[in-house]
Amino acid sequence: MPIAVGPSRRACLYYWDPPTETFLPCEGEDGKIYVHIESDIEIGAVELKDATTNVRAKVEAFAAKAALYVRTEAGAFPVTVTFPATQPVSIADGSDIAEGATTDAAASSAVAEDATARTGIGLWKGIKNILILLDAKWAALGQAVMAASMPVVIASDQSDVPVAISDPGRTPTVTPATSGGGGENINTATALAADFYLRAITIHFDAEWTNDVTVTKDSAGGATYDTVLRVLEGAAGVTDMAWILEGDWPFQNGDQIVVTSTNPGTVTFGLEISTEAM
Repeated sequence: MPIAVGPSRRACLYYWDPPTETFLPCEGEDGKIYVHIESDIEIGAVELKDATTNVRAKVEAFAAKAALYVRTEAGAFPVTVTFPATQPVSIADGSDIAEGATTDAAASSAVAEDATARTGIGLWKGIKNILILLDAKWAALGQAVMAASMPVVIASDQSDVPVAISDPGRTPTVTPATSGGGGENINTATALAADFYLRAITIHFDAEWTNDVTVTKDSAGGATYDTVLRVLEGAAGVTDMAWILEGDWPFQNGDQIVVTSTNPGTVTFGLEISTEAM
């Protein structure tokens, strides 16, 4: 079958048509070229070549698979893959992801500024460490040992700090006693159901009291601890006695303050024992 070049100068397959005595293109009705070959086609050595790198490859038969394959003669073909600067990342809903360093050095107490670059998670962990240290130093209201307290420095040139002393809420109690004018002796004791302070003992007579008045602690611990606290001396012309305590003299719950004296006649008296519960 001859091969000719048509008027359009494109390489085509033509055949000789005897009825028309002309060459006609080998083209079917669907625009494709069909060639009937009645013998085997033998292809010689086929070689592929990269025009830029001169890398060659051969097309050879692969006996094990009865097929053709391409073998590169000068190694693998170079491949360049360009990735965008930012890669899209997808995190599943409900999942957690740790970004940056997951471990950090313990918080430093140094005054100098720490200029070390840190990740976001590292920064937040550092703040948490500082809060933990502060929380360990902040004591609850009241008193605590030095190791669990926050040190405070007062300036040497600090002006006077006003201080308000609140009422401690103590409850005063007065134990009174009086005679009916029939010559009764003094024998009066407190009966407080709490720890207390003794504040004062005052006595007024309507006539002179010449006998001594004894003030005794009747201890809750028993007679072994009973103690004479004060003796107020009686004398001619004495119509008033008083014992005023200037400081806090504490007594425990169950202690009693007992005031005793013998009436020198038919003298009428009025006695008050002042105490204050703690």
